[in-house]
Amino acid sequence: MAIDSRGADIRLLAGQTPLLTRATPAPQNDEGWAQLAVDFLAAAREHSDGVRTATREELVQAFFDELFNHLDPYSRYIGPSSASTDREARVGGRLMPESL
Repeated sequence: MAIDSRGADIRLLAGQTPLLTRATPAPQNDEGWAQLAVDFLAAAREHSDGVRTATREELVQAFFDELFNHLDPYSRYIGPSSASTDREARVGGRLMPESL
């Protein structure tokens, strides 16, 4: 699946086949963008076994991975369980000493 945002509309595509088309919300229309994301996710679930069977954490991770790929290639999102695992690896599963 892919998103085509050329023009006045945003389209969810499966190959070249449009699955959903919505008008692009105004840049400051947070509710419009949130509704667009919900609509596109619902359409993706209807048409994709991978999206339908993904966990919430996997969907959030994929969303932020794609977002940061376009906005800031040096940033990344780490979900709660991965963040805990990474933190434990850095500090040995214990709190950092106060002197540091």
